[in-house]
Amino acid sequence: MLSNDFALKDLIKFLEVKYKTFFTIRSFNFNRHRLISPPVGSDLPSFYIVFKKGGFFQSFNHYFKQFTDEYPEFKGLGESINLEFLKVAIAAKASYLIFIHSNGKKYITSTLAVYKFVNKFNLFRTQDRENHYKREGMITTTRELTATFPILLLESLEEAI
Repeated sequence: MLSNDFALKDLIKFLEVKYKTFFTIRSFNFNRHRLISPPVGSDLPSFYIVFKKGGFFQSFNHYFKQFTDEYPEFKGLGESINLEFLKVAIAAKASYLIFIHSNGKKYITSTLAVYKFVNKFNLFRTQDRENHYKREGMITTTRELTATFPILLLESLEEAI
């Protein structure tokens, strides 16, 4: 399993070489997400990074049966991001979402394309399991609302840029 720190350093190095600039990094969602931004005033893209513990969402067809029956070309695996943080990425004007899986594989997609797609087809689900977070000394329990989409919207990072 690849550590988030190593994966992030590897990604930053890749982006800095490709775009010949330095990026700033902001953390979100208990350091499980990062916003990587180019220098202010630059026309270079920014990236919202999501570290995934496991692989793709295996139950996409089950949760979105009506959608996959109507659009069978999208049957298969899915990917997801908490809706709250998809909105953070949109507000931060992140051009791309990058999902880094625990096996080190990196996938990229357009932030705006995902947002429009999940809204158009109503691809939202509430997580089955409860998440427990400790904030300011208090434990909060939540079932997060996720935006879920077919993996056909993703490309391998190495092939895409």
